[in-house]
Amino acid sequence: MPVLRTRQSDQNKFCSQCGATLSADMSSPPTAASTMPSISLAERRQLTILFCDMVGSSALSTRLDSEEQSDGIATFHSCCAKEIRALGGMVAQYLGEGVLAYLRYPTAHENDAERAILAGLCETRHVT
Repeated sequence: MPVLRTRQSDQNKFCSQCGATLSADMSSPPTAASTMPSISLAERRQLTILFCDMVGSSALSTRLDSEEQSDGIATFHSCCAKEIRALGGMVAQYLGEGVLAYLRYPTAHENDAERAILAGLCETRHVT
């Protein structure tokens, strides 16, 4: 298989290790310490992610018109958001009739996995 190569002009030279732009007067790539941000500023945290979906929404869509279906999904979304916020989480995204939520963000709790389960259980009790 042939190797594809691109032609680079003198003004578009980059370090092959870190991607920093090399100026014409630099004979060697910059050191890692000068190009990398300080690791002490970064924070690593585990997230608990909850995805909940409206069960039976496909079958329900055959019995409802599109406006009624949209109203049902909006009610489901608002109910999910209320329960997730009450348990210290945040809604990351609405995906169709589903909800993606993060717990442990922005505030972490020791029992966030349990909170995610409780949020999922509460949502199924409120929406029928």
